[in-house]
Amino acid sequence: MDFYSLDEVKKHCSKNTTGAWISDNLLWRPVSPYVTWAFANLRLSSVFAVSLSIVFIAGAALLLFSNGKTALVAAAIGIEVYALLDHVDGELARFEMGRLGKTISRVGHFLDLLAHKISVIAMFAIGWTVADTTGNDLYTAATFMLCFFILGPSNEPANQIVIEEAKKTNMSDALNKLKAFSVTRDPKADDVRPNRFLMFLNELFGFPGWLHLIVAACLLDAFAGPLSMLGSDYLYREALIILLLPIYVAKFLFALRWYWKIMLSIHHG
Repeated sequence: MDFYSLDEVKKHCSKNTTGAWISDNLLWRPVSPYVTWAFANLRLSSVFAVSLSIVFIAGAALLLFSNGKTALVAAAIGIEVYALLDHVDGELARFEMGRLGKTISRVGHFLDLLAHKISVIAMFAIGWTVADTTGNDLYTAATFMLCFFILGPSNEPANQIVIEEAKKTNMSDALNKLKAFSVTRDPKADDVRPNRFLMFLNELFGFPGWLHLIVAACLLDAFAGPLSMLGSDYLYREALIILLLPIYVAKFLFALRWYWKIMLSIHHG
């Protein structure tokens, strides 16, 4: 049985990481190749890795329906293990294709998308718990709306349909803006250059950044006590909902604007 070196695994599993500064430089991307190397030598597949990630994110989401310190800490750990495995499953898939000559697994791709959708339950769970703790049922409704807006702009089939149609038109600028908050056009250049500050904001408040924010809020609620703000005390999870809801409403409306503009161009073109 072949033993794969770390350099060999890194060679085949590396990807372009210019668009994700937080995860690529601060969090799990520097660590994930070592886990991928271990999985590859244990002959554990990318489908196994993504299945394991679903177990961790689903377990974390269920734990977040509880307000106990132990549950909050365990949920935070589960989310971060999921975030690590979310890198590992993709790296394993690239290794399997590049080194082993396998084709991409449709099952693995489906499970990866499913895991991303399951992660939204974690957001709903903190809203449910905040509503139960504070006695304010508006937090349940607000978090339901937030989950809808999180899922809306990231709807994979809708995005792909519109993007493919936009490619048939001369709407490259609109197409780039549709990808939202991550790139801006440099008027002095023909290509699209990343705006690093906007990329940072997109990653922090987009996926998986909001998962890391949930982790931070859970740990602060578990160990730091309430957040005093504007003369009142708030749970950190409560403050996170208040912060994210207007951001995602704006992001959703921004995406709809460009969907509409592109579809009008296609219709009249």
